[in-house]
Amino acid sequence: MGISTNGNYHFNRLLDILNYWDFYAGLNAGYYFWFSPSDYPGTGSSGVGIGAQVGGRYSFNNHFGLNLELGGGNTFAGGKFGITYKFR
Repeated sequence: MGISTNGNYHFNRLLDILNYWDFYAGLNAGYYFWFSPSDYPGTGSSGVGIGAQVGGRYSFNNHFGLNLELGGGNTFAGGKFGITYKFR
């Protein structure tokens, strides 16, 4: 089980990027812990980890897009690829 938080800065206005692109970078912090059955000696925790991520999103229209994020530094960081859908 883990608990994490992240924050990102979106560079679109600063770099005057077209609306269908979204580039961002930020930091994250997380804590991961696990419990094992009493007959298995594997209970522990990761401690607090700090990481960073950079990512981007391409929107095909006002509701649907693809995103890619790369990060490192802690248990919660890594690569992510996904689909974005906005309901509004």
